[in-house]
Amino acid sequence: MTTPTDLSMLFALGLHLGDGVTVEEGQLFLVVAGAGKQPVPAETLDDLESREWIDTATEPPTVTERGRYWVERWMRAKFGKGRLVRV
Repeated sequence: MTTPTDLSMLFALGLHLGDGVTVEEGQLFLVVAGAGKQPVPAETLDDLESREWIDTATEPPTVTERGRYWVERWMRAKFGKGRLVRV
């Protein structure tokens, strides 16, 4: 399995932490508190959905149990041990 991009993992993390999403003119955005709307490339959605890490059949998309597992592993590898919390 190839490693997803950091952008893909940050999108999954945002969904996991409860950031909102919005669609404008066919473009999906992750709405991040303090950072505004961040565009999400279609390739990111395709990648995470093909891995079954997000469920795009729900409104808004949600992170699956499998996705939460990999997001937490990615966070530990990138930033060390700790819990995922919004500050």
